[in-house]
Amino acid sequence: MATGLNGFTGRVRAAFTAAAVGLVVLASAAQQQTPPAKFVSGIELVPVDFYAVTSEGHPIADLKPEEVTVRIGGRPRTLRSLQWIQVDDSITTGATPRVALPPAPFGSNAASDAGRGLLIVLDNESLRTGREAALRAAVHKLLMSLAPRDRVALVTMPYGGLKVDFTREHDRVSQAFSQIVGQSDRNETGSQAACRTRRTLEALVGLLDGLSSPDAPTTVVFITTSLTGPRRDAPMSMAPGQCELRIELFQQVGISAASARAHFYVVQPEDPSPQTHLWRENIAGAGFTGSENAFEGIEHLSGATGARRLHLASQGPDTLLRVMRETAGYYLAGIEPERNDRNGEKHQVGVAVSRSGAVLRTRPDIFISRADARARDTALTPRSMLREARMYRDLPLRAIGYTSSSRQGRLKIVVLAEPIDPTVTFRSAMVGLFELEGRLVAQGTVESNPGPGMPVMTALEIEPGRYRLRVAATDATGRGGTVDYQVNAELAPAGPLALSSMMLGLSRPGGFVPRMVFGPEPVALAYLEVYGAPTDSPVSIVMELATSVDGPPMLRIPGAVGDARRDSQRIATGAIPIATLKPGDYVIRAVVQAEGQPAGRVVGTLRKAGS
Repeated sequence: MATGLNGFTGRVRAAFTAAAVGLVVLASAAQQQTPPAKFVSGIELVPVDFYAVTSEGHPIADLKPEEVTVRIGGRPRTLRSLQWIQVDDSITTGATPRVALPPAPFGSNAASDAGRGLLIVLDNESLRTGREAALRAAVHKLLMSLAPRDRVALVTMPYGGLKVDFTREHDRVSQAFSQIVGQSDRNETGSQAACRTRRTLEALVGLLDGLSSPDAPTTVVFITTSLTGPRRDAPMSMAPGQCELRIELFQQVGISAASARAHFYVVQPEDPSPQTHLWRENIAGAGFTGSENAFEGIEHLSGATGARRLHLASQGPDTLLRVMRETAGYYLAGIEPERNDRNGEKHQVGVAVSRSGAVLRTRPDIFISRADARARDTALTPRSMLREARMYRDLPLRAIGYTSSSRQGRLKIVVLAEPIDPTVTFRSAMVGLFELEGRLVAQGTVESNPGPGMPVMTALEIEPGRYRLRVAATDATGRGGTVDYQVNAELAPAGPLALSSMMLGLSRPGGFVPRMVFGPEPVALAYLEVYGAPTDSPVSIVMELATSVDGPPMLRIPGAVGDARRDSQRIATGAIPIATLKPGDYVIRAVVQAEGQPAGRVVGTLRKAGS
């Protein structure tokens, strides 16, 4: 059921307090921003992504199209566009791990807002028990260096499986990794090592194939102490043994990496046990067991995937920070394909730049879909996109979910969504809340046309917990877009009080207008609700502006708390001057306290855009 809500306080308060799902069409002018870059061509271009860094691993962000050459199958292709996509703007000239930075202000499917997709894969059967400490320390540093919008997942192989799915809650991954122990067999034979290698490679193929229809590159950090190279595991005069390891399996990992747009780093946490014998059969084909070189399989995997190899034991605990530097931004080249390129198969790709000192990180192959492969997307609907795992980016949009109180212990997630391009009008949209395990538990439909660039708001009732919010929308031209945002459905405690999420916006003649990105406006307005405050109990609020979640405030400003309404609910607001702020993300902290009681706080992130 969708219900129109009118007026300033009516809009916001009703969205926070109405028991039924509500719809708000915000009658505000759309904020003016430059639309994201698009490929411009009469035909569909083939995307080729690559990294360009200095010898120290720092990104090179100013390559020109005339400096770049792309070959497919050894033949040069016409470069129609070249985009630099920066996914971490906090990486500059050094490895400086960051702590408690502002959380993501909203979810966005714009490539520049998406952050990294980092997949940590551990071959824990190659890691010796009791040797995990150095690896744990290095991975912890890696996770601490992630930007708030980066998503990371953890998988163990060949049998462990998914430990943590892609999440922006990096502490969950750090905790899960700290509980993993090595399971290497000290008496592992060459045949057993080959079987382990084969199982691990097969698991890698399955994992990469599960990243089908990727919307952006994924960085895979594959951690292994040893992998065996190809071997028959039997004399040449006999049939292959049960632990035969064929080179085609390494090549299949490369094919799957190309299809998943996965960039590999292969990390060795330690040197393996000294079992590096190379056995060769005699002229009669007898006496052969196969190669037991513990590094040969790593070399084959690195060649098949184009991986950069990192050695933790020799390069120290900061080794993995190089991954963060090198992947802070990437290039997306739009290539005009030849007719035979679009055959649904992999193609050898080569990227070269003429700039001296530039080091490229590329895959050896790319996967090019068939000419009609995208025809399925012409009839996209919000309902079909809502349940799919892939991210749709054709329609750039942003969204956020706010938590408020409902009835009988339930909560409401108030959803705000808008197109990034101010000239775009939503045609239809749906919102859904998913449990972290993937089950859809609530959904709603937005059936309104608010006008170009204008946001929509709706609300879903939910039980307390952690959820993934997804918004799926289409525009008048049929383009589809989805955006995800992690929601903690809980009220913040403040002594006897409970606090809703903080909504940021502007004060306009018609009332409060929620806003996700701010421009030259002089003042931003913070809005939240306070529950459980008796009529005669004084309640105070102070607004703090800071550059990190727990950092010192740049300024502190008293806010205002209204009179108690039904169910002892009060409205709290605060005005924050933002005219002099430089572009970037800032933390807004609302510190609320009932007289004589412990204080509580709610944190929100304000994004100030450039002029």
